[in-house]
Amino acid sequence: ESCKVEIPVYKGSSSPLIDLDENSKRNLKPFFGTDGFGCAQHDDVPDIKVIKEENAVVALNRIVNEHKGEVSLLCLGPLTNIALAIKSFPCFEQSIKEVII
Repeated sequence: ESCKVEIPVYKGSSSPLIDLDENSKRNLKPFFGTDGFGCAQHDDVPDIKVIKEENAVVALNRIVNEHKGEVSLLCLGPLTNIALAIKSFPCFEQSIKEVII
């Protein structure tokens, strides 16, 4: 907000494509803490009003197609939404400039 840059936020998948069995879940230690953010303490409560109505996978496909060959995806977490976009939209994969993991 201080830079006056609007970054769109879309709600994506809330679960993995393949569910782990119970034994794997017990042995899995959260890499970024139990909250996914390293259990960092923040004084500010996020404003969820900024979350757009459009689904993240649909938005990702729309944005990539509006800017074919120009979009670089920097992936810092699970790749579920990207996997769903590739599976749902046949031209999605060819329209991305690069994926950085």
